[in-house]
Amino acid sequence: ATGQPYTSYINSFTYPTTGQTEIYRVKIRENDTEIFNGWNLGQYGNKDRVRKIIAWGSQIATTYYQAFKGTNLNKTGFTNTLPVDANGKVTKPIWVTSITNFSVAFSQCNMPANADWSNWTSGLAATNLSSMFSGNTNFIGTGLANWNLTKVTNMAYFVGSTAFNSDISGWDLQSCTNASGLFSGTPFNHPSISNLNLHNISNINSMFLGCTAFNQDVNTKVVGTGADAYLAWDTDPVTVMYGCFKGCQSFDYSIGKWNIGQLDAFSALASFFYDVGDNLTNGYTHDLLTKDVTVGAGTPVAKTYVAWDVSQVNGFGGTSQNYTTTQGMFQNGKFNGDISNWDTSGLGAQGGHAYSAAGEWGRVFFNNPIFNQDI
Repeated sequence: ATGQPYTSYINSFTYPTTGQTEIYRVKIRENDTEIFNGWNLGQYGNKDRVRKIIAWGSQIATTYYQAFKGTNLNKTGFTNTLPVDANGKVTKPIWVTSITNFSVAFSQCNMPANADWSNWTSGLAATNLSSMFSGNTNFIGTGLANWNLTKVTNMAYFVGSTAFNSDISGWDLQSCTNASGLFSGTPFNHPSISNLNLHNISNINSMFLGCTAFNQDVNTKVVGTGADAYLAWDTDPVTVMYGCFKGCQSFDYSIGKWNIGQLDAFSALASFFYDVGDNLTNGYTHDLLTKDVTVGAGTPVAKTYVAWDVSQVNGFGGTSQNYTTTQGMFQNGKFNGDISNWDTSGLGAQGGHAYSAAGEWGRVFFNNPIFNQDI
């Protein structure tokens, strides 16, 4: 019952019989120096039984994967459901400096909207933060903007389907390779995104999926001067970007300088601009013409390349249920940009692929009422 000593266990804990109302205080490990493989308190039908995390403890786990996924950390009648300091900020456990996997750790756990994680700003050893906070629809992400992310390689859906819309100018994603779905399903529309250094990011599929308010400059550009200069939104390393702006109904900035030369031919550009421009009176009218581009002329990071070279692209859409996506590049939106010089010779060039729909052009302009360009 409430107030009784901790119940300690090593491999499992037997919950009381259904219908009992006692509240048990459970300590995950008795031996704080023993390394173990983590826990899944939110799994196997027990997620609604967790009421609050009283203290992090000093347990040395190898992973925090799915640790509290699906629990309810915002139960009515319970306050401070996360360990907090005197200022109401979530405390930083000592093992933050050693655990590398926080994937899905707090996903869909009804995170309190104003939970402040700023104490975790430094010392993160994590390389995988994929879906760490995803699905907490009211969580605004206080304190996440200044996290030191220099070691993180996987940020996929990190704050997906939350209320995140913070300044991310403090994010250094120099090691990140996967940013797929990073802001998907959020109200994100912060101008700090304009200076993002993709550097090593190869996957931005669905990055802004469902961000209906998103409208920021993400064209390739030089940021900084001298030795501090870099190319923001240099998409040269990107191999996967299908569905990147899907559902961005308010997006109205040019991305005419994007280098898409490394795109995987099969997933390529399907659903890339799905539903884009739907909230714009005249639709999205910026061109995506293939052209020679020089960015940063006269700076140490100057770069010359061919933007929007689609000659290698094998899929702009599709109709097969086996295809990566069945939605066309400009489907359901209001796109009316110039693409008149596109070389689509890559279509069908690698037919017979396992998707059995390689070379798809299906649904590219499906339900796009304003497209009127010479192709």
